[in-house]
Amino acid sequence: TILAFGKEAVSLVGKLDCGVVGASALGGPILEMLARDKVRSIMICDPDCIEETNLNRLLGATAGDIGRPKVEFSAERIKRISPEIEVISFQKSFYEKEVQGAFSQVDVIFGCVDSGARLSINRLALANLIPYFDLGASIEVKDRLLNFVGGQIYNVIPGRTVCLSCSGAFDHMLYEYNSPNDIEFEVARGYIRGDVNDLEPSVMYLDNCVAGLGYSEFLKYVFGRRDDEIFKVYYQEISNKLVSSRCFKTGCIVCRDGDYLGKGDKVPIMIPRKDADFTFIDSQKDHERSELAGM
Repeated sequence: TILAFGKEAVSLVGKLDCGVVGASALGGPILEMLARDKVRSIMICDPDCIEETNLNRLLGATAGDIGRPKVEFSAERIKRISPEIEVISFQKSFYEKEVQGAFSQVDVIFGCVDSGARLSINRLALANLIPYFDLGASIEVKDRLLNFVGGQIYNVIPGRTVCLSCSGAFDHMLYEYNSPNDIEFEVARGYIRGDVNDLEPSVMYLDNCVAGLGYSEFLKYVFGRRDDEIFKVYYQEISNKLVSSRCFKTGCIVCRDGDYLGKGDKVPIMIPRKDADFTFIDSQKDHERSELAGM
């Protein structure tokens, strides 16, 4: 690696404080790579425990680990690989204010979640000028036929690329932040299609493929080997495709200069309504609703 990228570039990795949200199928391989590359510290957030149903996707876990918190297992594994790494773990939801406050201090964040939490991570990262790498993998079956096997990585670099909010990539997950009345409104407007509780199964080989691609994007950023701004890397196994798409700068309240970008803890954290002490308001949505009411 040093011969390929130079000693100075490689040494940068060892100076980084990295955060990983989600310590399961995608987060596990990312944590393993960070540990073996000996970053300075790793912060982990995951509220769940190891179960028999997810054991086959957790790197290094065995039947004896069933029932253990994923963050506890992950922290122990990191320490076995690289004892000198500082590990900070939260067996809590990312929506906890304490957790978001801690993650606002890291240098890089990896999002390895399958929920709307990625939109909250996106906002936190932009507010605190933290590069954010969002990973997702899925297997889809349609009419009992295998329709899709693959995943994607989004590179959200504050001030340089669009973000998850203005890209609209995960608008279908905004329902998590709405009340039942809001969900009904979104369905009527066509923003939510199908069963919002559908699960997307993953298997270990696929998760490792996507995690490896995500870690590659992270290293390209750290080493400065990026000729243009790639926003999305898309992997589809069935058609043997690996496609990247460039950034088309549009900007939104999250990533525009003068709005949330770089405003730190002045930016309201994004929490699902069921977990929040306050009402999450989307002014654009309220504007649409008022227009409809006047029709």
